[in-house]
Amino acid sequence: MESIIRVESNFNPRAVSRKGARGLMQLMPETARRLGVRNVFDTRENIEAGVRHLRYLSARFSGDVRLALAAYNAGEGPVKRHLGIPPYAETQAYVTRVLELSGWLEARPLGWAPEAVAEFVPDSRRVYRPWAVDTALRYVDVPAPLHPARH
Repeated sequence: MESIIRVESNFNPRAVSRKGARGLMQLMPETARRLGVRNVFDTRENIEAGVRHLRYLSARFSGDVRLALAAYNAGEGPVKRHLGIPPYAETQAYVTRVLELSGWLEARPLGWAPEAVAEFVPDSRRVYRPWAVDTALRYVDVPAPLHPARH
């Protein structure tokens, strides 16, 4: 989630884009309304809504994190119309940058297509970033141990 926030708002909770997206996760007003966000500039509310939206997009695109990210940036319609990441320079750069920042591209070739890469806890009220890196992008509702076992 940190990589999305960095690319979306550079950690500015009061950020507003040219197109009207707001807050850390740059939620569009309609998306925020649909997700029940009362104060889009409230850090916790914004991140929780952004995670719920990303969870929905991940399920919508069969766990393909690249398509979920493309839809987060450009919307579901363009991803469905183009049957993949739309040929928009901004969206292609966005997906690449988020995956680079998260370390996703370092271990995988560009053509790698995961079968199920996103796993979320349904209806989670609190979201923590992962402390272990594996083949899944994982957000859970329990905090990681203070000192995870080192492998």
